[in-house]
Amino acid sequence: MSVLAFFRRTSSEQALEQFLAGVERRAYQTAILTTRREADALDIVQDAMLQLVQHYRHQDSQEWPKLMQRILQNRIVDWVRQQQ
Repeated sequence: MSVLAFFRRTSSEQALEQFLAGVERRAYQTAILTTRREADALDIVQDAMLQLVQHYRHQDSQEWPKLMQRILQNRIVDWVRQQQ
C-alpha cells in the first residue's frame, strides 16, 4: 500500500470530520455549562465524539446531529452522576 493510499480518505470520512469540526465548539459550550471545569468538559466532548465515530459513522449523515446530541447529553448525565 502506498503512503498516499494510506492517507486518502473517503468522502464519508471527510464528511464526518467536517461534521465533528462544526459541532465541537457548541458541544464544548454545552458541556462547560454543566461541569464548570474545562478539563471535564473537554473529556466529555471527546468521549461523545469518539462514541459517534466508533458506533455511528456508517449512519446517514443527516442522523449525526441527533445522535451527537443524545450521546453528549448521556455523557453529561453520566458525569453528573459520578460527581454525586
